[in-house]
Amino acid sequence: VRTRSDSMVYRTRNGNSERLLRMLNFRFQISDYWGDCRGFTYVALVVIIFIMGISLTVVRPTWTVIMKIEKEQELLYIGKAFKDAIKRYHDAGPPNSNRLPSSLDDLLSDPNSASVKRYLRKIYRDPMTGKDDWVLVMDGANRIKGIHSRSEEEPFKKDHFPDEFQQFANKKKYSEWVFEYSPTPAGTTAPLGQSSPQTQSQSILSPPAP
Repeated sequence: VRTRSDSMVYRTRNGNSERLLRMLNFRFQISDYWGDCRGFTYVALVVIIFIMGISLTVVRPTWTVIMKIEKEQELLYIGKAFKDAIKRYHDAGPPNSNRLPSSLDDLLSDPNSASVKRYLRKIYRDPMTGKDDWVLVMDGANRIKGIHSRSEEEPFKKDHFPDEFQQFANKKKYSEWVFEYSPTPAGTTAPLGQSSPQTQSQSILSPPAP
């Protein structure tokens, strides 16, 4: 015979069991929910990585081209600076002396001047190689009349050069961009891409970005 106290214990145990079952069921539902969320997060992450990969394949070549264009502009600016410095060095000498520097250091400090006379602020590095390893263009008397890069890379820029550098059009290598000043005898006209000693070049190139 079940007593009253036995019935209360039974109902208590039965109630506890029901609450336990409800708690377990709730936990299973939470686990299923977070499992679905983890699955969704994984798929979303894979999609994002895939999109980023495609974006990088598009952006990287574009960025490479932009950097190359900037280096080309810097090379044109620096090459013009060397050419103009050689011209100023020549013009500072006696008339018809055909004076040219024997080294690039002469452009930083004129050895023939009693006072310090500079025609170039510094010996610039070649932006294409990152070094000051310029190839010197010499005349018959072993004097410097120009410089050019050692880089054998193909230029991106093929046309629309400043007037004094029109000869660079369609060149296959940066080493073919020769920045040369050749003195022209008085009374003659300088060929295209070269200014005479009596005239200042009208072409303006913007300095490279700092």
